[in-house]
Amino acid sequence: MIYTPVSDHFEYFEELDDVEQFYKTYYEVRDNPNKVAKLIKSVDNPKLFLVPEIYGHEVFNIRSLFDDVYEHEITIRKHARYSPPINHEHSYYEMIYVLKGNADNIIEEIPYKMSDGDIFLLPPGVCHRIWVGDDSVIVNIIIKKSLFTDRFLEEIGKDGVIAKFVRQNVYQPLGESKHLKFHTLHHAPLRNILALLVSEAFRGPNRFQIKKLLLATVFNYLKVSELYDGEDTCSESEITNNILEYIHKNHMTVTLSDVANHFNYSVSYLSKLIKKLTGMSFVNILQSIKLKEACHLLVTTNYKIETIMEMVGYNNTMYFNRVFKEKIGTSPSRYRKMHKESMITRSDN
Repeated sequence: MIYTPVSDHFEYFEELDDVEQFYKTYYEVRDNPNKVAKLIKSVDNPKLFLVPEIYGHEVFNIRSLFDDVYEHEITIRKHARYSPPINHEHSYYEMIYVLKGNADNIIEEIPYKMSDGDIFLLPPGVCHRIWVGDDSVIVNIIIKKSLFTDRFLEEIGKDGVIAKFVRQNVYQPLGESKHLKFHTLHHAPLRNILALLVSEAFRGPNRFQIKKLLLATVFNYLKVSELYDGEDTCSESEITNNILEYIHKNHMTVTLSDVANHFNYSVSYLSKLIKKLTGMSFVNILQSIKLKEACHLLVTTNYKIETIMEMVGYNNTMYFNRVFKEKIGTSPSRYRKMHKESMITRSDN
């Protein structure tokens, strides 16, 4: 069978857009304070650009939450070239695809080199940052948790590596593998499907059902073993997700004893089981859930910080502020100001 390349060659990705041009110029003059100041004065809304001269070096130290603000279950975006590599995590799944060129992807402080045709699939809650410092084209495919219904998982192979990975990482990144990596450079049929998917989003009608069918086809190709770079470490653990789901739903007041009683375990056994299955203690899991919910409320609501603190289950302002700054890297008020001014939740890099 002869596979014919799609007609879209993505020339429209090659020229830098206004945001990329700003970041490229900044990258070139970043060591010259006068030129940086002139560049910042040349733009209408400097708060849209995440550079230390505007937000301070703190912007590179915080662990930002890029929240689920997308309207559709599948959103496809081009990564902004030359944009600063900001540490962040998502509340959704993200597929990072190298359409052309190379990228540096640092996941939980472990660097990975990506090149033509490489794909990384990241679950919610995994911290990473990306750097693209040339004319490479990187595509981010944002996938909401709600897409992965039982029916969709059946369509992509419920016992395949992707379906297992998705099920295992719905509530908390589990196990040693915090991502899946695939090499697709020499797989022409798959790359054609990916090209159709990207083209549908950028030059086509952007129809959800078409994107869903194409993405399901991509996932079915990716489960082929020769494309997968790694071991199948995502063994299914239904009880783990049940426990995590219960903690999520009751995070305001839940205790380890509550969870143990609900699942008919002793407290000591459950404590060891949670640590074994997740690599984290109950206290750390609960703290992570509360802080992520606080981040979400800080950015998406105008509630007072004291109100948000109480909504997520804290009752001591000093303790909440201290834990938030220790784990997130900045104060709650600064986090809100930075994210709202820069629209960082809509600028997923």
